[in-house]
Amino acid sequence: MKRLLLIFSLIFCFASFASAQQPKYAVVIVVDGMRPDYMTIASMPNLQKLIKRGSSYTDAWVGGVVNNTPPSHASIASGCFTRTHGIVAFTWKDPITGEERNPTMLQPIMKGELAKIASENNAPSLGKLLKEHDPSAKIAAVGAHKFYAVGALAFNSADYSIFIGETGHKVEQGMEGAADDTGVGSFVKGKSPPKETYRKIRAMKSAGDDWGMEAAVTVLNDLKPQVMFINLPVTDGTGHAAAGILSPNIMRPVLENVDMLIGKLVEAYKKLGIYDETLFIVTADHGMMFDESPAPGNIVNKAMDKYGVKIVTSTGNGPIWISDSSKSKDVAEYIMAAKPRAASGGYYKTKVDDKYVYKPVPTTEKTIDPKLAATYEYLLSTVACANGPDIFLCSIEPTTTPPDIRKHGRHYQIAWGAQHIPMVFAGPGIKKGFVSKSPARIVDIAPTVLALMGVEPKGMDGIVLADILKNPKKNQKSAQKKINAQLTPARDALRDQSKYDPTAVGK
Repeated sequence: MKRLLLIFSLIFCFASFASAQQPKYAVVIVVDGMRPDYMTIASMPNLQKLIKRGSSYTDAWVGGVVNNTPPSHASIASGCFTRTHGIVAFTWKDPITGEERNPTMLQPIMKGELAKIASENNAPSLGKLLKEHDPSAKIAAVGAHKFYAVGALAFNSADYSIFIGETGHKVEQGMEGAADDTGVGSFVKGKSPPKETYRKIRAMKSAGDDWGMEAAVTVLNDLKPQVMFINLPVTDGTGHAAAGILSPNIMRPVLENVDMLIGKLVEAYKKLGIYDETLFIVTADHGMMFDESPAPGNIVNKAMDKYGVKIVTSTGNGPIWISDSSKSKDVAEYIMAAKPRAASGGYYKTKVDDKYVYKPVPTTEKTIDPKLAATYEYLLSTVACANGPDIFLCSIEPTTTPPDIRKHGRHYQIAWGAQHIPMVFAGPGIKKGFVSKSPARIVDIAPTVLALMGVEPKGMDGIVLADILKNPKKNQKSAQKKINAQLTPARDALRDQSKYDPTAVGK
């Protein structure tokens, strides 16, 4: 009898230990456009508490391109690169029609266009795999005025998708309420919360990040979703307007408000009695740099005229889609031969053995540092797909701000200032007070959350971040060791790019 009691006691202890290591809930907070060094210009005690309670990465990066809001949020939700989920930017060229495709406007978002793209590409996601494991699981995506961020976070699995719409927007027939930028909620069609919760959200009078977090806490209290994604957009908007780190006095109150809202969310989980069962992740979708395109518009336009092509769409003269893809190499080479001061390399998309790849133009191939070339090869492989840009112009990492540059921010460049992001994990199963130098990426978040929740992260491009886990599996440790061997030199070359002689390339 005593032996039987001992066995039951051991089983109970083991079950209790396993439960303590496995979160029942997870919340991913995306501080849009946040640079890690923002924490040096503002007091952020609530974020610091999470860092001390859990694990953080000093040199985490986006680890894929294009590094702007829609594709990065889709990568966070899916654990996949843009080449897998198909959402490559705000707009891109439709590979079939050759026309611009823009699924990130409010109407397409509300009609579920991003979820449709995810389904067309058969992409997995955190929510989708969790629901396969537990059909009762609920997923929520919440934010403020960046409906395209929330739509990307909702991806192919959210039960609730809530954001602020545009002023004067008229909703589709059968969809409750109007949407504007003063605090009236909107949602992806079919992703509205129950009426009582929605009435509370519509009654809110706050705006911006405050509105987004108030909506998130309302959803949490009423519905207790197993996983919640939250986008806080004001850091990005202010960074664009003020060049981010170049304007600390402007950024400081925004960051301090973000920290206050993080504290508010933590308290909400505590009041519900589920704080100790919740995994908290704080990260960003990209960084922020001052506003300078890799190549001036006049050089780009001359290249288009010379080869008789037009720009279908572009993102800050970094990724460019042109009307005749067969001219991509010629156009990119013409641009790089003009030696634009902010460009470190020019690449064009082509096919090799029926697979899309990006190749450097001759000017770039002759001059670029081999370590940086390997970094570009890796990053551009993440967007090598039918939707990917025809041309990609890569940027130098500036050490000073040229006097003729406006004091605005940008993050479309392939450069460390745009790629470097914070990444913090805290909660069950996570090491306490651990700081890692591993090259963690946004695609690694979903697999890590799933692994901690006892779900196999199948079909994802990212890996489980084993180094921050209290009890990682052997295969998780070996997988991270293998990918770190590849990614660490790639990340470091981008991080240390400003050490290279910028006169060797693009001058």
